Amino acid sequence: MKQRNRTAFTAAARFAKNLACLKGNGRTLITFHSLGDADAAASAAALQTILKAVGIDAHVRCVDSVNSQARRILSFHGVPVPQPLVGIDARAVILMDVSNADLLGEWGPALAGFDGGPLFVIDHHYHSKHIPVAKGFALIEPAATSTAEIVLEIARSLGVNPSKKTASLLLCALLSDTAFFKSATNATFAAANALIEAGADYEECASLVRSKRDAAEALAIIKCVASANIEKTGVKGEVLAALSKAHSHELSCASALVDLGCDYAFVANEREGRISAAKNDEARGSIGKIMEAAGRSFGSSGSGGGHDKVGGAKGDPQRVRAVMEECLALARKLNA
Repeated sequence: MKQRNRTAFTAAARFAKNLACLKGNGRTLITFHSLGDADAAASAAALQTILKAVGIDAHVRCVDSVNSQARRILSFHGVPVPQPLVGIDARAVILMDVSNADLLGEWGPALAGFDGGPLFVIDHHYHSKHIPVAKGFALIEPAATSTAEIVLEIARSLGVNPSKKTASLLLCALLSDTAFFKSATNATFAAANALIEAGADYEECASLVRSKRDAAEALAIIKCVASANIEKTGVKGEVLAALSKAHSHELSCASALVDLGCDYAFVANEREGRISAAKNDEARGSIGKIMEAAGRSFGSSGSGGGHDKVGGAKGDPQRVRAVMEECLALARKLNA
């Protein structure tokens, strides 16, 4: 773990050195994936403050919107909710919590193909189709459990001590993306401790991140669980793999199935051509890598990736059922 931390900090230092070149270079756009979550939106807001501290003119915009949790966290800290992009009026672009153009909505081609200046990519997900950065710089750390953790490394490399507000934004982002340390590593706890020492209040941040599910999400989960097909696999049939479907909140549905005792859960949105997946801590393999394979199974238009324990894939809606079966086959193979 210590070696991982040294390597990560060295990579962040190199990345930060290139970021520092943006000083005096004009407007820098910071944006993130479609339907931005807390890790994406709060980390973007924190990075904006960090960059402004070293004289970089940074502005945050979203490609479409942010979710309710992100909106609540930003509003509590007095941070304006990012407005949707209407154009790319910038000399540089920083993509946060995303390294796949398919996750940038209708702005994917324009942002991934940005040639008006350097393109920076900050992410911690596995993806089958990374945005090429031949004219830019990428800091992609799959071992990090949140983008917030990477932003903290960048701040340190730039010599910026996060304010209480910035630390609080990053702690909220970290708590959200790790589901209160469910996917934590030693580095995650070290980052959380550093943010608390910088002034973040754990109880306050935890209260902001925790939220009662709205009725639509709760109903989607209930229907998904009720319609799930559970297969026993593994040498002794001790591994439970679930296949189900939903029209929204697919990742929440997959996580709920795992919380109920499934080792693996794959939930499809057949209308949109999406698959979300989750696994428990003890289950073999990486969901991010399974979803990479799922993205390839969709064909040339597909993509996929994620974390060790959660992830997703997207492609032709007509291929969803076949790809779901391939996901199940991969789970079987991992436990043969």
